[in-house]
Amino acid sequence: MNNVSAAAGKFADAANATTTSFPSTTVNVSDNTTLWTKQTPEEAIQNFWIGLALAVTSACFTGSSFILKKKGLLNASRAQGTRAGDGGFAYLKQWLWWAGMIIMIVGEIMNFLAYLFAPATLVTPLGALSVICR
Repeated sequence: MNNVSAAAGKFADAANATTTSFPSTTVNVSDNTTLWTKQTPEEAIQNFWIGLALAVTSACFTGSSFILKKKGLLNASRAQGTRAGDGGFAYLKQWLWWAGMIIMIVGEIMNFLAYLFAPATLVTPLGALSVICR
């Protein structure tokens, strides 16, 4: 019983302990403070719209890239007769496939940048737009 009460006493001491926070690293949602810098309300609104635009554009780029890559794969299989899944690499010579790959990379970079400007609760659901853009 003594061990249990001693452990409970230590737990209570830990729960009542005060922590010191540094003003430059605290997160305060009410005044738009991020981890390292403070934002004015105008900057927060501007960053929100930039993030929104990046997320929507990223979703369209990513969705379009699937179409281009698929068309490149179909053209390659018609030209050579061997599918990519069967060991064919003719799709690497198709400009449509490369265009789709480059657009997908650009779209994913834009998605990454969107997370810098807008909250994840906005950017993540907008990724589903890539299905609609197909």
